[in-house]
Amino acid sequence: MDKESHFDYLLRDLDFTTENYGQMYKRLHTQDVVSRFFVVYYSVISILYGILPLSFKAYIKFPALLEYVTLTFSIVVLIASLLISFANYETRTKQVVASLDKLKRLKKKIKAQINAPDSAEVKNKITVDEAIDSYHEIVDSMELRADVDYYRACHNLYKNRKHPETWERLSWLHKAECCVFPIINLIFYVLLFVSPWIMLLFIF
Repeated sequence: MDKESHFDYLLRDLDFTTENYGQMYKRLHTQDVVSRFFVVYYSVISILYGILPLSFKAYIKFPALLEYVTLTFSIVVLIASLLISFANYETRTKQVVASLDKLKRLKKKIKAQINAPDSAEVKNKITVDEAIDSYHEIVDSMELRADVDYYRACHNLYKNRKHPETWERLSWLHKAECCVFPIINLIFYVLLFVSPWIMLLFIF
């Protein structure tokens, strides 16, 4: 196999890895923003539930339920805050962005070398082995992507008419997971948002 073929295979891997990391960044960033929002949101709701008896005591049908729900929300906020701290979203997203930047620079260097005329002098020339080592060094420093990141990466590449065979080889279940997962997430977030207000209907 000639040098260009090795580089072509590596460029294909770079396409998928770059898209995987792009999807990983979107997922981690969304989880970070949404989780922080709901911690603040439920903290405010807990305070609101706590002061309700001061102004609407006569209208509260089940004061014991109100106390229980208020305590539950406070515990949920505490647990969620700890989980967000352990998840370390900010550091992980920064690492993904740094790895994406390295992958793009490597990809640009390889393409410049492939497209350069045989007689041209290429600055910072890189061999196939060096390119492969650089690629594995970047990948080894990163956390493993989630399956849904890969499915979305395949779908995005397919939409951009790049490596369509990979998306076509995925099972219908994996394709459904790729498309349905965002909808399930959205429904879950909506339920989280409206549930405290629905609970008030049972308390008053």
